[in-house]
Amino acid sequence: MNKEDYNNKIIDDAVEILNDDGVIIVPTDTVYGLAVSSKSETAINKIYSIKNRNFDKRLPIVVDTYERLMNICEINKDALKKLQPFYPGKVTIVLKRKNSEETVAVRMINNEIINKIIEKLDCPLCLTSANVSNKETSDDIMEIIDEFDGMADMVIMGNKTSKVCSTIIDLTKDDVKLLREGAVPFEIIKEALK
Repeated sequence: MNKEDYNNKIIDDAVEILNDDGVIIVPTDTVYGLAVSSKSETAINKIYSIKNRNFDKRLPIVVDTYERLMNICEINKDALKKLQPFYPGKVTIVLKRKNSEETVAVRMINNEIINKIIEKLDCPLCLTSANVSNKETSDDIMEIIDEFDGMADMVIMGNKTSKVCSTIIDLTKDDVKLLREGAVPFEIIKEALK
């Protein structure tokens, strides 16, 4: 089986699991993550249970294209252009949902397999770091597999990840606000948005 066929099999298997309310472990361009379909309330609840995460903390979503992002969120196109060096990349952006006061944290990841899974699933993924809440994130996939043994339905192995999560910024107001320092220094992002 060549690499393309192998990747397509992984994508098909992942989409089938996600459509069946499953949880997958995926490599991102920062840390490993736990991912589910954003359409599956059952799977979203599983993530909260697996991570022992407070239900007050909403899950970030991951989109594959700017088009999907703009269908879901209100975003200033000028700001988006200035963010292109980091997006897709190691930055999570908090935006207002379209026609709503509700906010959502959104990532676009430099990972072809994740983006193809989203495209085939035809909805964003809910994705959060693969660790129990308030525990350090590991970059060792074997440790992560042990931690979530029997709780995840599929593990996608990938390139070496890090222990540093994405930088989270809030773009819901005129001034950009840092919510979490991460892989991209906030000063660089602020400079780009000037």
